[in-house]
Amino acid sequence: MRRLISRHKIAFASVMMFVTLMWWKSPAIMYRWLAMTVPEPVPAPLVPNQHYLGVVFVGQSNAANHGSARVHVDGPDRAWHEGQSYLLQDPIPGCSGIGGSVGVRLAAMGKPPALDAWLVACVAQGSTSIADWQPPSGLFEDAAREVRELSSRGHGPHWIIIHQGETDAWRNTDSSTYESGLRTLIGSLSELAPNARFLLCQTSVTTEPTEIHPGIRKAQENVWSSLPQVWAGVDTDSLPRGLRSADGVHFNASGLTTFASLLRKAMDVPTDRPQRYGE
Repeated sequence: MRRLISRHKIAFASVMMFVTLMWWKSPAIMYRWLAMTVPEPVPAPLVPNQHYLGVVFVGQSNAANHGSARVHVDGPDRAWHEGQSYLLQDPIPGCSGIGGSVGVRLAAMGKPPALDAWLVACVAQGSTSIADWQPPSGLFEDAAREVRELSSRGHGPHWIIIHQGETDAWRNTDSSTYESGLRTLIGSLSELAPNARFLLCQTSVTTEPTEIHPGIRKAQENVWSSLPQVWAGVDTDSLPRGLRSADGVHFNASGLTTFASLLRKAMDVPTDRPQRYGE
């Protein structure tokens, strides 16, 4: 028995050494290997006689598919990507990551305000800065495409949710430069969907929940306080360590659910005060 256990330990150690080596030598190959376990997007038509509330997620990894525990929702709710509707499940097509998302959990909380079902588009990409989202960049064009398509089909977008700031906090981007970039991004998307409302989240955490960037946070506050189409979103810097994964940045399953719950509150009663954990 001891010999068998020892052999198992050696085999496990060998596998872990191989995995570690492969991540170091060829992370792209390992990522593709992990992606083999990810469910493929399932095309599904929009349900007739349902009035859809269109939502577009823009920003970084915490607005994409980098959370733990993938989930799905049943019923008429759908994901939207490049002119096609899909069953609403993690990972949402169009944004980075192969894990869970706040978008699916938002829909899992019930029908949207005043309408019948959710139509969720997500173009968020991990580790991106505000400079990466400036027009006419590829990321901006991805967002613009989804906004145009939803608008042309009469599905809003009713809300554009921006959760971005961690990379600029890590890079210590100048506050005024960051604020100018946010204003350009929002103004350019507003031209494509004049009736869309924006939820701008307050986020700057990089490695630990207590490490926030006052300049980035102030820039975000300045934008929602001065632009009439922008409302305060969720202050995700306020989410405690227990709602984050081991890296201290991305949300675990409970964190994603809490984020979604606070987003729903911000959408139900838009204000200039961000939704904060514990308030």
